[in-house]
Amino acid sequence: MSKDEKTSQAQRYPCPECHTGNMTLQHVVYYTWVNGELITVPDFPAWVCDMCGMREYDQRALSWLNI
Repeated sequence: MSKDEKTSQAQRYPCPECHTGNMTLQHVVYYTWVNGELITVPDFPAWVCDMCGMREYDQRALSWLNI
């Protein structure tokens, strides 16, 4: 197994929703409502399933938002 394959496997895990896909770290647009206003954050780190599309947002990045 090459170094790239080991790194790739370390950066993914099975999807807890569909149990079929793999969660990989990607940068997506994060949307949330704050006091009736839509807030968008580009290039936000999230774990995204390659099968069902489920998203889990990175907890450390969420704490940086302070909203």
